[in-house]
Amino acid sequence: MLLKQKEGWAKREFELLNNDLRVKYKDGKGTKEYSVPLEEIGRTKFFNAPSPSANYISAAFFIGFAIVTTTGYLLSDGPTEDIIWIILANAIFLSIGAACIFLRGKEEIHLTGGNTTISFFANNPSRSTVNDFIDEILTRNKEIILKKYAKVDPDLPEETQMNQLYWLKTREFITESEYEGLKNEYRTKKLL
Repeated sequence: MLLKQKEGWAKREFELLNNDLRVKYKDGKGTKEYSVPLEEIGRTKFFNAPSPSANYISAAFFIGFAIVTTTGYLLSDGPTEDIIWIILANAIFLSIGAACIFLRGKEEIHLTGGNTTISFFANNPSRSTVNDFIDEILTRNKEIILKKYAKVDPDLPEETQMNQLYWLKTREFITESEYEGLKNEYRTKKLL
């Protein structure tokens, strides 16, 4: 399963392999490429959407500055040969102000809580596609964890087995009833 994302100059590519997630980030700073075992990826979804108010405040500052300086210059009896430099400087300030309005921060979804945090663009290619990909990661993550730690092994010391089962329950890999059932299964096998 493959997810490719692109926003501006930034590109992200995620490929789900058997038990790993291959990650490739490209941006203006270079390329990062690595693989992460699925069991090390966190299960908590964290949504990050930058506040547009900071952009609007910055835009108001640059546009306001351009308007005030232009008005001040026109009301003064300054030399007319400087008007080209004033117009050029104010065009730059107006452009920066417009960019602040139209360029928003990226909305991202982060998978946190594990050894590795993975970040996705929230709406690229679409929010549902990204959520489906994340759900597949979480499904495979759970399968791997359960296969590894939910196995009842009567040869394990009781404390070790109970700690594993308790950890699975507290991380919500298993329900309370599954937890009790696995504890009873361990104790039954231990007696036999």
